[in-house]
Amino acid sequence: MKSNAKHTVFSVAISAALAVAAMACGPSVPAHPDWATDVLPILQARCNRCHVTPGRADPAIKQTSASPRTAVGDFTNQASATTFGPLIVTYVTTMKTMPPLPAAPLDDWEIEVLKNFFKK
Repeated sequence: MKSNAKHTVFSVAISAALAVAAMACGPSVPAHPDWATDVLPILQARCNRCHVTPGRADPAIKQTSASPRTAVGDFTNQASATTFGPLIVTYVTTMKTMPPLPAAPLDDWEIEVLKNFFKK
């Protein structure tokens, strides 16, 4: 019996150590992300293919804006992206509809960076 208890305690300790080590492997999420180094690269890699390309967005949105590029979300400049910030966070977290298939969803680090940057 003692051997099984020691084995269980040892297994739990090893599992906990591995979990802590795995969490430490990835980059930490900045509390105050920088636009140029943290946020813009995510938007460029994961959003701009559709949201900066004219004609790729919902036509209903395009009709309500003076600028087709802004209507689809000009995520190349901070002022425009910040306007869309709350929607970006909603679509990638709550609704989980962006980016659409076949693109892979944003990873946890990307989501947390966007949430931290766009929070009010």
